[in-house]
Amino acid sequence: STTDVFIEATNIDVVKANIVLDTIVTMFSEYCTEPFTCEPVDIIYEKDNRIETTPLLTKRTCDAKVKDINSIIGINIKPQEMCKLCDKMQLGPAEYIQSNETIRVNVPPTRSDILHAVDVIEDIAIA
Repeated sequence: STTDVFIEATNIDVVKANIVLDTIVTMFSEYCTEPFTCEPVDIIYEKDNRIETTPLLTKRTCDAKVKDINSIIGINIKPQEMCKLCDKMQLGPAEYIQSNETIRVNVPPTRSDILHAVDVIEDIAIA
């Protein structure tokens, strides 16, 4: 039975390579003995001895205004419902920021397609 898997991604665009690597690692990590874990790897560049650790498993937040969500989709739902819909689309935990009337989502490494607030709005519409 397999106990270790090494995943390598090569690309002339390092950003795209990291996106692919993050996505593949997070998908495979579901099947680890300890689910959703991975062992990082250091890349040592011979030319300048620079060290990069991969995978990056980048997480970030993205905000969308409640007013924009309702008007662009053509709906009228409360922020709490928007947060539930974001959670369904793997953008959670989403939270309502009352001070500036926005929904803040957490973008995991598996959702590299979320680039802008309009992508959050699209996911709410789909959900």
